[in-house]
Amino acid sequence: MEYDIDAFSHMYPVLNDFVYHYRAFKSMSKWLTDNNIETELWVRTCDVHLKTAVSSWCMIFGRNRNNPIHWHRIYQGDDSTVNHKFRNLVREELKLTKKELKRYEDQMISFRNEYVVH
Repeated sequence: MEYDIDAFSHMYPVLNDFVYHYRAFKSMSKWLTDNNIETELWVRTCDVHLKTAVSSWCMIFGRNRNNPIHWHRIYQGDDSTVNHKFRNLVREELKLTKKELKRYEDQMISFRNEYVVH
């Protein structure tokens, strides 16, 4: 597969945001739990990190293939072949079945739709 570097350069900042906010959410969530903190300010701050991470993930990996930073745009070539190869790579790396990967995608998109954007 050949990569479109220009497409990836637009995707990278959003992917970086996903990683940053997900790590911030995990760290802050652990800190809040470990210290038994339930202050609204910190709980909401933690929630914002999660919501931002999910939103970023959905921009890149969600089902809206019209999004200019959707993952399929970084590959050049036959779209169906690229889709199949990429999904297999993701499933192998995450050790998920097709059904489990679909469920994960559905859960991420559902969370975004219910708690982040609607």
